[in-house]
Amino acid sequence: MKTDVSRLLALLCLLLPLALPAAELLDRVVAVVNDDVILDSELDEQVEVVRAQIAASGRQTPGEDVLRRQVLERMIVREVQLQRARDTGLEADDARVNAAIANIAGQNRQTPERFLQALAAQGISPTTFREGLAGDLMIERLQQRDVGRRINVSEREIEGLLEDSGDDTQYRLQQILIAIPENAPSEEVQRRRAEAERVRQALQDGADFETIAASESDGQQALEGGDLGWRSRNEIPSMFAELVPQLEEGQISEIIRSPSGFHILRLAETRGGSRTMVLTETRARHILIQPDLLTSEADARREAEQVYRELQAGADFAALAREHSDDATSASRGGDLGWLPPGAVVPPFQQAMDALAPGELSEPFETRFGWHVVEVQDRRRRDATDQMRRAQAQRQLMERKMAEEVELWVRQLRDEAYVEIRLEPGAS
Repeated sequence: MKTDVSRLLALLCLLLPLALPAAELLDRVVAVVNDDVILDSELDEQVEVVRAQIAASGRQTPGEDVLRRQVLERMIVREVQLQRARDTGLEADDARVNAAIANIAGQNRQTPERFLQALAAQGISPTTFREGLAGDLMIERLQQRDVGRRINVSEREIEGLLEDSGDDTQYRLQQILIAIPENAPSEEVQRRRAEAERVRQALQDGADFETIAASESDGQQALEGGDLGWRSRNEIPSMFAELVPQLEEGQISEIIRSPSGFHILRLAETRGGSRTMVLTETRARHILIQPDLLTSEADARREAEQVYRELQAGADFAALAREHSDDATSASRGGDLGWLPPGAVVPPFQQAMDALAPGELSEPFETRFGWHVVEVQDRRRRDATDQMRRAQAQRQLMERKMAEEVELWVRQLRDEAYVEIRLEPGAS
C-alpha cells in the first residue's frame, strides 16, 4: 500500500508534468488505473518477488521486458479489484489480518511471531506481508459477494457428477490463455485467434510451454508457467472436462474457445487411486451475519458479537438463528447444519468447529461468507464414503463454477476500468 504522500506526489507528476521540471526525481508512474496509480518502485518490488519465485521453482525466467509487462498486468488486475472492494465498503481490519496470519502460521506448524520472523529472514517485511494479505482478504470477500452468491449447485448436478466419476484420477494441467476483450469486434477476435495458432505452432515445434506461458499468456497463472495445479476430473473447468482425459502426458491440446478467449492446454502429469473414507462427522448449528450494501463490515461484526453475548446469557439458539441468521436454508431449521463431514465447510469454519467440544459455543469468527457463531452439538465416527463423495462433488462443482465465473468477472472489471500503461521498454 502506498502512503498518502507518495500517492499525492505521483498524481501531481501525472497531472502537472510541465509544471514540475524536477519530476525526474520523483517515483515514476508506470500505470494509471482509474483514479489511482502504480509506481515504478512498486513494480520493481513485485518483479523481484516474482523473479525469486520463478528461480526457486527451477523455471526459466522470461526476458526483463516480458517479466515487467506480465507483473504489471497482474498488479493492474489486483488494483482494479481492490478499488472496487474499497468503493463498496469492504475492508480487512487488524483482527481479520491477525487471524489469517495465525491460520497460515499454524499450517506451517509455527506461531505467528516465528512465522513473521521467518519471513523477515527471507527479506519480506511483516508490514509488506500484512498489507498484501489484507488485500487478498478484501479480494476474496469481494469475489464471494459479487460472484459466489449467485452460484448454486443442484442435486441433479451432484448426481450427474457422481455418475460420471468412475475413478479418482487427477490431472496436473498447464494453460496458455489468449484473452479476448469484452465486446471485441470480429477483426480483433480473428487477430487473437491467429495469435493463439502461432503460439500453439511454436509449442508443437518444441518451444518450452512454461516459457511461452510466462511471455504470452493472459491467464492469472502465466508467471507460474501456466500451471493450474492438480485437479480431479470433477474440478476441471467444464469447457475442458471432456477433452483432458483424452490427452496423453505432455500432449498439447487443440485451441479451445471460451467467453474469456482462446485456451491451449498441456497435460503435464496424471495420478490416481480409490479409497474408503472413515471419518469424524460433526453435528453443528450456526448463525451467519453477512455484510452487504446496507450492512457494513463493522456492523456485521457488532451484530454477531451481540448475538454471542445473548447466547452466553442463555438465549435460545434456534430462536436467534431464525431471527438473525442470513443463511436462509439453515435459519429456517434454527441454524441446524446437520452432520458435517470434514471438508464440507470452508477451512476457517472447519477450524473453529473442530476446536469445540460438544455443547461448546464459539466466539464470533469470520469466513468469506460473513461472521459466524457456531455451536457443536455432537460428533460421531462412521464409514461415510458415499456422503463424502457427495460433499466433495458439491464442493468441486462450486469451485468449478466459481473459477469460471471469476475469470469472466475479472476480465470484465479490467475491460471497464480506465487503464493507461506507461511502461517503457527496457526500463528497470
